[in-house]
Amino acid sequence: YDPAALPVYKALISLAINLRRGDLAIKWITRAAEANPGELQFVQQAVGILVETHDTKGAARILQRALDVPGMDKRSARYVGFNRRLALLYLDLDRPEDAVAPLAVWLDAIAKPDEFHLTPEQVEEFRKELDFEKVGQVFLKTKKTDLALAAFQMAAESKKGKSNARLS
Repeated sequence: YDPAALPVYKALISLAINLRRGDLAIKWITRAAEANPGELQFVQQAVGILVETHDTKGAARILQRALDVPGMDKRSARYVGFNRRLALLYLDLDRPEDAVAPLAVWLDAIAKPDEFHLTPEQVEEFRKELDFEKVGQVFLKTKKTDLALAAFQMAAESKKGKSNARLS
């Protein structure tokens, strides 16, 4: 990590964008995110661009590095969001074994949002594109039966809650 390099990366990215050189913009944003994984702006830009250009492996690599940055608050919305996105990327890559750890973080955060300082809106956002039954299937496939059971129980509670809501 080189904080002195941040202004250089920002200048290179800006120059590449102004020259309409998307290839160079991708290159410098990716390098900036890899060199400075704690810089949220670079990480989000790089992951977004890499996903758009179908470099899912590269996006997963950058997110994994960002999660491993010293000082990353493991009880924060950012940590949960990065894990959720990483799990989705691993599932897209058909790598369920790699998706287990980020899915476990996601499941824990949804089950105990107060411990992760999540607002109800964040919980709702983090539940998009993932459902408890699918997550439970991933855990079963990877022989994580305790996690699978927790996911299936949350699926049942979630459905029960929706049924009760319709009755009132």
